[in-house]
Amino acid sequence: MAVERPRPPAAGPADARPLVDAFLAAARGGAMGRLRALLREDVVVTTDGGGLARAGRHPVHGARKAAWLFTKVFERFYADAEISHARYNHAPAIVLRSPARVVVYVFDLDAAGRISRVYALVTPDKLRHLRNGAPSAG
Repeated sequence: MAVERPRPPAAGPADARPLVDAFLAAARGGAMGRLRALLREDVVVTTDGGGLARAGRHPVHGARKAAWLFTKVFERFYADAEISHARYNHAPAIVLRSPARVVVYVFDLDAAGRISRVYALVTPDKLRHLRNGAPSAG
């Protein structure tokens, strides 16, 4: 019989905010080295477009690929986006609002405080409630 190890508790809002701010600064500034330092080497980035929005079809694995992805996406799509901190299913998240779309990035953190998984939610139907400036993702 396999014993399930308890998952480390998700970082609370006060704990996660500096890490999320550092992620934003590195992604917006194109600082791939700083971004990689915030990510676990085995980080996984998953996007959900729900078939209604342009999103990656396959998960991105690894800190190098994820850092490259985030710097390019932020440069191209979110240079002037309005960004707010949120919680999404009790996990730290950010809401990015640009004229073209709303996106929510949800972060899973490991016990050492590094980003282990990023879930990018871009499905318009799931984010409709955020279009009008609602402050939280849920």
